[in-house]
Amino acid sequence: MRKAFSLIEVLVMVATLPLFLAMVGRVFMVMNRDIPRSSQLVLEQGTVLSVLDQIRRDVDQAKTLPRSYRGRSSDEGTLLIERSDGVVLFQVADGKVTRTLLGPGEGPPEPAGEWAIPNASIHWGLWDRGATAYAVEVHTHMLLKLQARSQRRLANTYVFFLVGFPREVAP
Repeated sequence: MRKAFSLIEVLVMVATLPLFLAMVGRVFMVMNRDIPRSSQLVLEQGTVLSVLDQIRRDVDQAKTLPRSYRGRSSDEGTLLIERSDGVVLFQVADGKVTRTLLGPGEGPPEPAGEWAIPNASIHWGLWDRGATAYAVEVHTHMLLKLQARSQRRLANTYVFFLVGFPREVAP
């Protein structure tokens, strides 16, 4: 007698095969789409950390954090840092951060760095006591774009204090 499959066994296989293929298809979708996207976000986070390191070094060398300088004012997308050799201007626009040196005179601005961050969001604000700013608070996050919506990933907040700012002593 020959061994063969019964009709019931064939029908069960035909019914379960699409479910199995749908599960395996999701694994391949994750491997082909989501893992490369996540890797790109991690690489871009490295660029954001480079920008933050430059801001930290400039704040460490800062004399003050001015509210405005030569018609430019500090806001969410613009940061001014006054150092002994001039003012450093950071601007976030069009998926990139630019760093420009504004000399003490009326000379033209000198570009000093540019970082591409198309999937990142960086904005900052000054901490102040009266008219004097003493720290910069920087908020960052990465935008992971999925089919119809975006998700915030790797969100962080950093605070950089002026080194020479006098501290109040509590009694």
